[in-house]
Amino acid sequence: LVNPDESSAAHELHHAIVGQFMNLAEQLRTGGKVNTAEGKTFIRDMHHMAQWMGFDGVADFNALHQEYVNDRLTGPSLSRYVDAQEKGARGFERFLRVGKAPTPALQAIFSQFKEWLRDIYRTLKGSPLDVPISRAQWAAWDRLLGGTAEIALGGTQAKQEVINEERAQRGDE
Repeated sequence: LVNPDESSAAHELHHAIVGQFMNLAEQLRTGGKVNTAEGKTFIRDMHHMAQWMGFDGVADFNALHQEYVNDRLTGPSLSRYVDAQEKGARGFERFLRVGKAPTPALQAIFSQFKEWLRDIYRTLKGSPLDVPISRAQWAAWDRLLGGTAEIALGGTQAKQEVINEERAQRGDE
């Protein structure tokens, strides 16, 4: 890590878990063992996340991830993989920076991350966290951290309101 700070833990956590989640989603999808609404939602969330990050889907992420882990990824494929991973990790930091937890049990942690990340990134514009995040991606992270559909949708709305407020303050609506 270069110049680690409080944001480094969340950033690196995303790198560490996204591969596990994508692999699980592919196993569930190809194994035909998904017979619950939650399982189908998880697979859909991971597909959306992969596409939002810049991959064609979960299978594309997994193929490139495996090549990366085995130190066989080079050239444009390596750049594409690294750029997509960084977008995912920075987006996750931004998700935490808003400070709206998907469950009441996580609110204290989210509040602390909000404080740390706002101290580190005083403004979003031009910062590494200046990453556009779709409503579907907000909802996916909410659900991954234990939120229900209703909480995820409500949290997503609250997060969108915060984003809109930040844009208005910066004057870049």
